[in-house]
Amino acid sequence: MSTPTLSALGAPLLLLRMFSAEYPHLPAPCLDVSTVYPDLLTLSFHDDPRLRLVGYSKTPALSEEVRSRAEADG
Repeated sequence: MSTPTLSALGAPLLLLRMFSAEYPHLPAPCLDVSTVYPDLLTLSFHDDPRLRLVGYSKTPALSEEVRSRAEADG
């Protein structure tokens, strides 16, 4: 079994880079990127999820599916 390289995480890291450049005013979440699921970027808001999610839910770059799931998770 080979060790995954940093390039295996390219998709979520690129998305994070794009978001930070396009929407620098959004609140900073806790981030999770893993070699187990290399195409997944997880954003978590532990202090006040509803308040923080307001800015992200209005972001046009997010798909409707992501917005619906985020709002359902509260």
